Amino acid sequence: MKKNNGFTLIEVLVALVVVGLALPAMLLRTQGVIDHTAYINTKTYAYWFAENKMQELTITQKLQGNVIKTRKNQDREEFAGQEWFWKVEIEQTAVPEMYRMEVSVGLDEDEPLANLSGFLRE
Repeated sequence: MKKNNGFTLIEVLVALVVVGLALPAMLLRTQGVIDHTAYINTKTYAYWFAENKMQELTITQKLQGNVIKTRKNQDREEFAGQEWFWKVEIEQTAVPEMYRMEVSVGLDEDEPLANLSGFLRE
């Protein structure tokens, strides 16, 4: 009786089919992870920009000694090599001399990536 040490043609074809199905799935999954990582990176920069804008307004208020009572302001600004759209809304609260500030930041004005809220006191 002769001993057979190799793979049969059927075994090789089954292995090729398995690899042929697994590779595209793995590539799609890898691309999804890369896209998600890029989105998280952009969202992190948006939160940093929103925090910077909130601190800028808080420091400006402390230096000037008064709160800009009620206002909406928006503009575009460069940060971390990218142009960001930001919007700030300041409104009075039910508590006297207390104002709520909301900062929204995104790559365009229709889709904010970060929203932060804070309070200013006169």
